[in-house]
Amino acid sequence: MAAFWFMPFLSVRNLVEIFAIPFLLTGTYLLLLKDKAISNKLTGKGFNIVFVAGIVMGIAFSVRFQTILFIGGTGLVLLIQRKWIDTILFGTGALISIVFFQSIVDIFIWGYPFAEFSEYVRYNIENRNNYLTGPWHMYLGVLAGLFLIPLGLFILFGYFIAWKKHLLIFLPSFIFLAFHSYFPNKQERFIFTIIPFIVILGITGWETWIKKSGMWQKISYYGMIVFWVLNLMILSVISISSSKKSQVQAMSFLSGFKVSSFLTDCTGDGKFVFMPRFYSGQWPDEYVLRASEILNPETFKKNIGIKELAQIYNDQVLLALKHPNVHSNSQSYNRTYKLEDIDFILFVNEENLEKRVALMKELIPDLKFQYKAEPGLLDKIVHKLNPVNKNQEIFVYSAGEPVMRNR
Repeated sequence: MAAFWFMPFLSVRNLVEIFAIPFLLTGTYLLLLKDKAISNKLTGKGFNIVFVAGIVMGIAFSVRFQTILFIGGTGLVLLIQRKWIDTILFGTGALISIVFFQSIVDIFIWGYPFAEFSEYVRYNIENRNNYLTGPWHMYLGVLAGLFLIPLGLFILFGYFIAWKKHLLIFLPSFIFLAFHSYFPNKQERFIFTIIPFIVILGITGWETWIKKSGMWQKISYYGMIVFWVLNLMILSVISISSSKKSQVQAMSFLSGFKVSSFLTDCTGDGKFVFMPRFYSGQWPDEYVLRASEILNPETFKKNIGIKELAQIYNDQVLLALKHPNVHSNSQSYNRTYKLEDIDFILFVNEENLEKRVALMKELIPDLKFQYKAEPGLLDKIVHKLNPVNKNQEIFVYSAGEPVMRNR
């Protein structure tokens, strides 16, 4: 797993799909230890292991809600195998973990249990067709591509032929895969959570299959040579590359100044962008000026008077101040937001930039250009491979003279 070209890159990303993996792997491993304990006549400790497995897997639910499919699939395997006591112990452990970590936090923040989960389910059902969609077989192509050809085909083949012998690994991951293949909203990262299970079972099944004949062993041998050549070439580039470089650079630039809040202007191409404030070394409030029906990229191209356009723009800026993206502390929600509070304006993409800057100067006359952040090589390659992955140039302007930060 560590040697796959994409894993070093994904493992350092703050993605819930990746962060949930160790909890599911650990839970599955503990259940496999239980079976080993039985074969070694150590059943006295086995039941405790099952209960702990449920607790550990339950934590994954609070990290990524969709893992409930995997947890449920694991419980279903125990039922199929008629391990009644194990099923109860595992389910109890998972339920206690979910209630403790998810329910208590929601009661403290929102006032009632499972508030975040219920809202998450409601939003995703209502907006299931409003994001990227794809055919049912999209994730099979994603997996084959991630593992590279021909190894991707070997792994998928091995995964599906070894299902019966290794049901504890297959069924939970397959239910997870089947649901995401059925659900309209599809993004590549959604399937990352079960990658280790696909690899474990896929390699196990493939190694068993090729023992049947010398022909398959030869195919596997030369196929692995092709894989390692391709994998090491990509790995050497990916491991020293970063994505969304312009966003990171823009925030890193702000780290040199005192920033209480900033405004991100996303009206260039209409694409909504949140900035990774972590890299600013502080936690400023962020306002996002997004494209709307009355202010979008086409609005700038219409024959509208500058005063009328300025009024539309100004109204949208004021609207953004009423609905900021603030998570710095609970006191932020009780603040009164003013235009004077903004220290920097970040214009995303060059489209209509001159006009957007001129309109902002109607509100902030002392607007000064400070820095331009550009996409990295990896961003450009990914965009070339799939234009859905947008690149952003970010133009950083200060509202007056910026104040240096002592660090």
